[in-house]
Amino acid sequence: IRRPPRSTLMRSSAASDVYKRQTIKSLRVWLIDDFDKIALPDHNQIFYTSDAYVVLMHYERKGKPTNTIFFYQGRDSSVSEKGTSAYMTRLMQEELDGDCTQVRVLQGKEPIGFLRLFPALLVVRGSFPRPQEKKDKREMQGAAREREEKARAIEAAKKDGYMLIAIQGVRDDMIRAVQCNETSDLQLHQRGAFLLLHQSALGTSTSTSSSHDDTSSVNASGETRGAFLWCGQRARPAEVEYGRRLYDNITNSSETTQNNNNTTSTSSDLVVLSSDGSDAFWSLLGRHEDVPDEAERAITRMWEITSSSGTVTVEPVDAPLRQDDLLSRNVYMVHAAPLLFLWFGGKSLASERSASLELAKAYYAAFAAQQPSALPASDALFVTSERREPPLFKLAFMAWSDTKKGKLCIMESVEQDCIDDVCARMQRQTYTYAELVDKDTLPDTVDRTKLETYLDDGDFKEVFGMSVAEWAKVPAWKKPDLKRAVSLY
Repeated sequence: IRRPPRSTLMRSSAASDVYKRQTIKSLRVWLIDDFDKIALPDHNQIFYTSDAYVVLMHYERKGKPTNTIFFYQGRDSSVSEKGTSAYMTRLMQEELDGDCTQVRVLQGKEPIGFLRLFPALLVVRGSFPRPQEKKDKREMQGAAREREEKARAIEAAKKDGYMLIAIQGVRDDMIRAVQCNETSDLQLHQRGAFLLLHQSALGTSTSTSSSHDDTSSVNASGETRGAFLWCGQRARPAEVEYGRRLYDNITNSSETTQNNNNTTSTSSDLVVLSSDGSDAFWSLLGRHEDVPDEAERAITRMWEITSSSGTVTVEPVDAPLRQDDLLSRNVYMVHAAPLLFLWFGGKSLASERSASLELAKAYYAAFAAQQPSALPASDALFVTSERREPPLFKLAFMAWSDTKKGKLCIMESVEQDCIDDVCARMQRQTYTYAELVDKDTLPDTVDRTKLETYLDDGDFKEVFGMSVAEWAKVPAWKKPDLKRAVSLY
C-alpha cells in the first residue's frame, strides 16, 4: 500500500490558509463563455455544474498587495471552458501587480478558503443563461444579473415543481450545498440536511397575492408549502444553520423584501423539520421515503485499487468524496458504514477485481473485530459495477447525478451482489457449452481466447467429437477452424 500523493484539495487548502486571517479588499467573479469571460458584478453565490468560473480575490499581506485566482470548473462544463478558465487565469496573473497564487477548484472538492468566500454557496444543475446577443456578453448590471441567475434556478425546479438541495460537510467549515437529481428514487439520509424549495418560495408565481394557486397555500397544521428544511438525525447544527443561510440568500428573506407581485417573503416562511418530516413535506417531495436510522454519523471512506504500475496497490481517496473520483479503469472499495461496497469500473482488470475481493474480506474482518455491533460479512459486503450502482451506494456520495459531461448516462439494471457469490463466480473453473456460447453473460475472469478449456471432459468430447488428450495432438493451425465451427472462437 503506497502513501498517497498530496491531493489538489490539500494543496488548495494550504494555499487558502495563507490569507485566512487577512482582510479581503475586493472579490470579482467571471463566467467563462466559450473562449471569453463575462463579468458578474453582483454574483449571488450560485454556481452551475455546466459552467466554469474565474474568481479573483485581492487582499494585502504584510502591507503588500496580494492576489489569489481561483478557476472553478463544474463537473459538466466543456473541455474548452475548462481550458479557457485556466488560460484566463494565466493572462490575469500577468496583468496583476504583486504576488499571485493560482488555485484550481473542482466541483465537490472546493477548498476551505474558497468556501469562506461564499458562505451560502449553492451548486445548481444546468448552466447560466447567456445573453442572446453577443454585445451583451461584455458586462451585466448587478440587478439584472441577479434576476437572471435566480431565473435559472427557478427553471431547474420547474420540471417537478421543486428543487431539493443536499447540505452536507465532512467538517463544519467544509459544508457544501448541491442540487439533487430529482429522478433518483432514494435521496434523503440522516447525515445531513436537505432544503426543499417549491416554485412559490423562489417567487415563480405571476399572479397577485389575492389569486395565488394552491402551491402557496397553508395546510391544516399551519405549514406553508413554500420551503422546508429537513434535518437528519445526525445532521450537524452547522449544516442546519447553513440551510437557513442558504434559504435567506435565495429568497432575500434575511431582509424582508418586496417582490414584483407586491407580496413579502420572510425567514419565517422556512419550515424546519425533523427526520420524521410532515405530510406537507412528503406531498411536496412527491413520495414518502423510509429513511433508515443511523446509530452514529460514520465517515464514508474510499480506497482506489489499481495495478497500473504492474503491482496491485491500494490508495485512500481524499475526502470529500465525489462520484467523479470513480474512474472506469480502476476498482474502488467504499466503506459507507454499516455497508462495504466494491465498485468495478468498466475498464478495470480482472487481476484488480480478484485482488479486491480478498482485500475487502480482510479489511472488513479487521473492522468487525473492533466493532462488535458490525453486521455479519454476508449482510454487509456487496459488489456493484459502473452504471449499475444501487441507491444505497449512491447515498455515499453527495447529490449523485446521472449525468456525465452534461449528457445523461444510460443506466443498466441495478447490480448489488453478495461478495461470496461474486467470489464463487470468479473462481469457477468449468462452464456448460450453452454458457460459453452466450459470451455476453460470462464473467470477466473467463479467457475468451481459450473457451474450450472451460468444458469438462464429457462436454468437450460431445462438442468436438474427441477427448482432451486427442485435442492436444491437433496441429495449432487447425484449432481455430474447429473452434469457430462450434462457436467457441
